[in-house]
Amino acid sequence: MKRTGLLGILCATLIFALWAGPLQAAEMTKPLALKFASWTPPQINFARAGVWIVKDLEQASQGRIKIEYYWSNSLIPARQIMDALQKGVADIGFVNPSYQPGKMPLLTITSLPATSAGDMCPTTKALQALMEMPEVKAELDKMNIRYLGPLTNDSYGVWTRKKQVRSLADLKGLKLRAIGNHANLLNALGGVPVSLGATEVYQAIEKGTLDGGLANPSFALGYKWDEVTKYYYPISFGGLGQFVAINKSSWEKLPPDIQKRAVALHDVACGIAHQLYQGGGQMLLEQAVAQGKITVTQPSPADLAKVREIARNKIWKSWVDKMNEKGLPGQKVLDRWLELLAKWHGTSAFE
Repeated sequence: MKRTGLLGILCATLIFALWAGPLQAAEMTKPLALKFASWTPPQINFARAGVWIVKDLEQASQGRIKIEYYWSNSLIPARQIMDALQKGVADIGFVNPSYQPGKMPLLTITSLPATSAGDMCPTTKALQALMEMPEVKAELDKMNIRYLGPLTNDSYGVWTRKKQVRSLADLKGLKLRAIGNHANLLNALGGVPVSLGATEVYQAIEKGTLDGGLANPSFALGYKWDEVTKYYYPISFGGLGQFVAINKSSWEKLPPDIQKRAVALHDVACGIAHQLYQGGGQMLLEQAVAQGKITVTQPSPADLAKVREIARNKIWKSWVDKMNEKGLPGQKVLDRWLELLAKWHGTSAFE
């Protein structure tokens, strides 16, 4: 009996080991699941440009990472993505500091109008360097996020449905979608800024509750504004310093080789994003003009100069004053931002 009992125990142990072994192996090879959040649909150039690095890292992981993609606010609304990243509700996401200006106030400098020509890649490189400032890095650390990839964009202009804007004077009284410091500049120029999410603008213009909006060609035509607007006035409002962010705890879970690849790909991702977003937007604009859908009216040199003068004397100064009120080094960060933009301005996206 004792021998039989011992044999039974040995057999049971062997069976359990054979059964448990594959389970343990499966657990060891189970991919790291990460949630990605965006307010955009996946097919527009903006989304394709931003998500490129995410998809590259997923593919390079060879099954070790599995990204769950949540587009069009399906996981979290645009204005809550920073909170979601901070708390780990989302692991990776598109971040626009102007959507929640109180969260990372110093980084709203990236939407200061007329600070540069607005080319995407130089602005991206300037943003990466700006994030190395201790004061700016502290904002990222407080939100428990870090930079993963580029999402900055080229300069915004004015798109309208009925009224053709030929000069700054024509902006008076127009209700246009604008956010952050772009809204402040529009107000200073006599326009009426209206804050709406990117996905809400088309319907608002169609219904007539908006006269148009501020956007660059890739943004406007990606959301099919050519169906609800007729005119484009590319006055230089400047771009928005957005970026792809990752929760810091999620970053630490990435395999070391994938972390190294993410950092090494920053400049490559910048070039790819430039091609997809800025280059793609220009192509869409040329097509819309050729098809007679959009009429482009170039601003005069005098109007361009006036925009920069108003931006510098009113919007930039107001931003610095607001930062000072918060006890933040506004002028120091502004000076550094302008220095970095000057350094990278004109740099090829493919260097």
